[in-house]
Amino acid sequence: MSVEYETVSARMRAQGWVAGADRVDKFVGKLRERGKLPPGPEPENDDRFFSHSDFDLDRMTREVAVRQFGTPRVVKLEPQEFKIFDLLCRHLDELLTREQVMQEVWPYSGGNDHILRMHVYNLRHKLGINPGIETVRKAGYVLRSTSVKGERASH
Repeated sequence: MSVEYETVSARMRAQGWVAGADRVDKFVGKLRERGKLPPGPEPENDDRFFSHSDFDLDRMTREVAVRQFGTPRVVKLEPQEFKIFDLLCRHLDELLTREQVMQEVWPYSGGNDHILRMHVYNLRHKLGINPGIETVRKAGYVLRSTSVKGERASH
C-alpha cells in the first residue's frame, strides 16, 4: 500500500469524511484520475494476468474475461469485488476463512460478514463461472480450479 494512499486515508478518517475502506479506494482513484496523486503501483507483467480454464483476470484493469459458450464476456469488477476475487485467485483451491478475507479486503475496519456475503453474491451473479466460488459452511470460501494454464506457483 502506498504512502500517499495511507496518508489520504488517515486524513479522511480523522476528519470524518469516510466511513468505509471502499469509499477511500474510490476517492483515491478519483484523485489519481485528476492528477492530484501519482498513479498507483502497477503490477509486474508476470503478475498482471491470471488465467483459469473458465476466465482470465486482468489485475491492471480489474476486468475478468469469462469464457462461456466459446465467446469471452468481459466483466468490470468494483474495487471490493476485485479484491475478494483476486485474493481467491491467488489462493486457488485453498480454503480462506471469512476472517482472512475480511482482514485482507478491509484491513482497517476488519469488514462485516453481511457485506462480504453481499460481495460474494454479486461476484457469482456477475461472473456466472463454473466451478466458481464455493462456500464452505461455517468456514469460508474457496475458488475451485479445473485446469489452470501456466505455472501454479506464480499465482
